[in-house]
Amino acid sequence: MKTPEDDADDDLLGQIGALGAAIAASKDDDLDPELRALAESAAETAAAHLADEHRYG
Repeated sequence: MKTPEDDADDDLLGQIGALGAAIAASKDDDLDPELRALAESAAETAAAHLADEHRYG
């Protein structure tokens, strides 16, 4: 049976996965430069969100 901690762990892992995907896309030279820029912005936003969650619990 899943606990609230399990759900929080799943959410954190999902956020980390999304951050990794955004970073990878931002560095993919095969993508349109505009898409890379959007991915970079998404990565920065995700990183800031994770940092805030870590900082404030």
